[in-house]
Amino acid sequence: MTRIGSSTEGIFSDILEKKLPNGWILNLSNEVYQDINGICYESVGISPNVKIDYSHNENVFIRKLKEKTDGGDEAIEMVFKLLNNK
Repeated sequence: MTRIGSSTEGIFSDILEKKLPNGWILNLSNEVYQDINGICYESVGISPNVKIDYSHNENVFIRKLKEKTDGGDEAIEMVFKLLNNK
């Protein structure tokens, strides 16, 4: 498998929600997910094999995504390139 794009956000654990006596709500990440080697990617994310630098700014990302709709998508083009090289 070849991952193409940018790193994941590193959010894996479900949230444990507790209401405190004063009415506040406390949310805790209460699970640990690890890979086969015991590596935890929580808050770090999983890196792609082929990195494409998408903007982390949501507005910039959406604007560029709309611009690329007419000219193709870099990630999809990379998939075809990798497939043609096999």
